Amino acid sequence: MKNTSLEAIWMQIAMASCLILTMGSIVYPLLYLLGSEKSDGILIAATGIVLVSSFGIEKLLNYLIYEQTLLSVFGNIDTSVLLVAGTLLIGITIFVTSFIFSITIYNRKEF
Repeated sequence: MKNTSLEAIWMQIAMASCLILTMGSIVYPLLYLLGSEKSDGILIAATGIVLVSSFGIEKLLNYLIYEQTLLSVFGNIDTSVLLVAGTLLIGITIFVTSFIFSITIYNRKEF
């Protein structure tokens, strides 16, 4: 069995959690907006958007942490901790924004 570092495991868990939160943040309001009849199309479109956005999130975090001297601000903190925290923070922020948007759609919808 190959030895995997704990940092790599945490990064995979954080990225997967961010992808799940991003997927939910796309699907949840669209189901209210377009209806459950179009759920298959919504899921397919959301999967494509999440795959593309995952590369963007990773590039954004790498840019902020490694190239924008964020390391000098956080000095002694390990970069993997910053990557994990940043990934989870982005996922949670996107999901909370989506939840607020979903509540707005639900309140405006006439049943």
